[in-house]
Amino acid sequence: MAISQTILTQDIADEIALVDVIADKLRGKMLDLRHAAAFFPHTTISASVDYSSTVGSDLVIVTARARQIPGESRLNLVQGTCLCFPWLFRLSQRL
Repeated sequence: MAISQTILTQDIADEIALVDVIADKLRGKMLDLRHAAAFFPHTTISASVDYSSTVGSDLVIVTARARQIPGESRLNLVQGTCLCFPWLFRLSQRL
C-alpha cells in the first residue's frame, strides 16, 4: 500500500490499478487511495481481482508472495513465487 500512496502523492502515474485475490481487502485499499486521490485529481484508481487489469501497463509492482510452508527453504519459496512473473509480463507487454 505504501508504494501506491507514494506513486499517487508524487503524481507519477495517470492510473493506478490494484490487484488482489481478496476482494474485501482490495476494496478497502482502493477506497483509502481514492480518498487521498481527491487531492491528486490527475490519477485514476481502479481495483480488480483479475490480473488482466494490468494489460498494457508501463510498470507492474508485485508486493506479495506465496506463504512459506513450515520447513520450506527460502529458495523454494522464491522459485514458486517467480512462477507468476512470465504470464504477468505477457499481460503487460506493449505490442
